[in-house]
Amino acid sequence: MGVDVDTLVMAAAGWYTMRQAMKNFVMIMLVALTAWVGAAVLEPVPVGAADASCNTEFLTFRAWYHNLATRKDNKCVIETPQSDAELTAFVWAIVLNILSILFSLVGYLAIGFIIYGGYLYVLARGDPSRIAKGKRTVIAAIVGLVICILASLIVNTIVTIITGAIS
Repeated sequence: MGVDVDTLVMAAAGWYTMRQAMKNFVMIMLVALTAWVGAAVLEPVPVGAADASCNTEFLTFRAWYHNLATRKDNKCVIETPQSDAELTAFVWAIVLNILSILFSLVGYLAIGFIIYGGYLYVLARGDPSRIAKGKRTVIAAIVGLVICILASLIVNTIVTIITGAIS
């Protein structure tokens, strides 16, 4: 009934390699995330393209004035609505742009929770309750991401219809 020393050594070596693999995975994910954010922020803009439109985005977050500003005298200007119908469309466009920003944020959070759930699942080490927790986290995050994508699609469609512009 004694424990074989070779078995203990193999178990310790297996734990060490799994721990090293997890550290390597986390480092690769951090480097990939840094490269992705860096590429999005430092994306080259062709000459003259920055002046062509007033619709700016940062990491897929659109500006609150998306499709409301026009370029006049080399400046972005938001025209004051002249009628009640224009004012209604103007206000709804701002509300829907803010909702679009929130949906983008929720999408990023959902992706973060998918990564977190995967992390929990990988580090469960055979514990059924921890495996279940990791799976539940991933499934809930995927469902949230699908809902967020559909909601964002609906908001973008409504913004396009209300503002009369194709984004």
